Amino acid sequence: MTITHHPSEATQLAYAAGSLDEGLAVVVATHLATCPNCRQAIRVSEAVGGQLLAALEGEAMAADALSHALARLDTPGFARATPGFAPAGIGFPLPHALRPY
Repeated sequence: MTITHHPSEATQLAYAAGSLDEGLAVVVATHLATCPNCRQAIRVSEAVGGQLLAALEGEAMAADALSHALARLDTPGFARATPGFAPAGIGFPLPHALRPY
């Protein structure tokens, strides 16, 4: 398969920042499964974003933040498909981003 279209730089930055809606994020993640050039661009964007976050001053957390986070761990999550899942008829494993769907 030859990839001829790539997400725009703005879309890649939004993906790296985690600000895309679920549908577009799944499309980009699926593209990233097969495009090493875009994966590298995302890694760079995430590294730059991480450095920007690291440069920010910290902020005090709420007193109940830990208990709130621990309580959320008991909330049922999404079912995850098993690695290597391949629906009948397509002949290849689905990219990781598509498996929950």
